[in-house]
Amino acid sequence: MSLRIGLPSYSSDIRSLFIFRLLALLVNAGCYVYLARFLGPFRFGTTASAVGVVLVLQVVFDLGGSTLVARDASESSLFENLGIALRYRWLLLRGLLGLSFVLIVTLAGRLDAALVVVCGFWVLAGIYESLFVGLLIGLGRTSVGASVGLIEKLTSLGLMLAMPLFIDPDVTDFIAAFAAGTVVASAVGRALTRNDCRLALSAAPSLSTRNLRRGMSFMAGSLGAALQN
Repeated sequence: MSLRIGLPSYSSDIRSLFIFRLLALLVNAGCYVYLARFLGPFRFGTTASAVGVVLVLQVVFDLGGSTLVARDASESSLFENLGIALRYRWLLLRGLLGLSFVLIVTLAGRLDAALVVVCGFWVLAGIYESLFVGLLIGLGRTSVGASVGLIEKLTSLGLMLAMPLFIDPDVTDFIAAFAAGTVVASAVGRALTRNDCRLALSAAPSLSTRNLRRGMSFMAGSLGAALQN
């Protein structure tokens, strides 16, 4: 009896996840088709390389935190690992702000410095977004979590289409559009999980090397999968 009751819920979650992921993939494909036509082969190659590096770094710096949180949330014991993951991301943000200041001061006026800074913030926004999406899915709010990814792609595509109306965009500008979409999606995810995050931060212990090691096995597996793809 319990199996029959559970099946409709699971099938609905899988259907919602599939639909939102498919829509996000289609919108993302639209972004790259537009970029390839607008930028030309050389600049599009630079953009694609930057995107690839960012996506790999997001897996590395996540340290398995989003996987841990999704698992723990489904078991109703999410507070400690969620709080640790949030503290770790805050630590990364402070480090990234310091690095950005150094790059801007030492390489002022150079495109490479701006591109590195934008990519860095995109990496950080991406691991925040994955954390909130994992939390929402772990809490059983699968369709809501999947919709966050669609919001990211739609925001990025909208910005890319609008930019030529106001400026002559280059590689860094389009990477910034990707990053902005991820920031918006992260903010939406944070708003949707506000109470859970607040409770987790108050309940979690301080960040420590022991706690960071918890995610290393998840990170290794995720990185291997990313490199294979």
